[in-house]
Amino acid sequence: MSRKLTDLRAKIEASPKFQQGLVARAAVRDHLESIAVNSNVKVPSDHVRVAVFSDTHHGSLYHNAEAYAAYAAECRKEGVEFAVHAGDVLEGHRLYRGQEFEVAELGWEAQLNAFDAGAPDFGCPVRFIAGNHDISYLRAAGVHVGVALAAKRSSWVFLGQTQGTVNRSEEHTSELQSHSFIS
Repeated sequence: MSRKLTDLRAKIEASPKFQQGLVARAAVRDHLESIAVNSNVKVPSDHVRVAVFSDTHHGSLYHNAEAYAAYAAECRKEGVEFAVHAGDVLEGHRLYRGQEFEVAELGWEAQLNAFDAGAPDFGCPVRFIAGNHDISYLRAAGVHVGVALAAKRSSWVFLGQTQGTVNRSEEHTSELQSHSFIS
């Protein structure tokens, strides 16, 4: 890496916003770990167990594969009927200044392969929508990330670009919508 890029990366990593992001990610990781340890909630048999998660960011330096795998293992253990991923499956491409310093897997194919190699088995269908990071590939290269991810994993069911409907039955539906995104 050139000296100029090394200096820029050091400046970004020293910034308060970057440090706040590290603290926030650590808090989320600690929370996920405490959920995995303290999940003794008893659910009546006439209820459904649903796992909800988002922002896995495959291809990011901050993708936490260990917490992700632990969450999937807990879903399998608890008999989750289906999981819902609310977007940002991949890290994406050129969403904001400095993102290139947060990417471990650069480019569409590398991030798709990171998903394929790293997405754990939830033991149930994963219904998902694309988030703004996923949609960055649609804007940059015309790639429909959701369609490609579902093609890689038969247990992953693509519901839509930024919103979708989760149907358990005619009486039980939920709307899923991603957060606002950069256009």
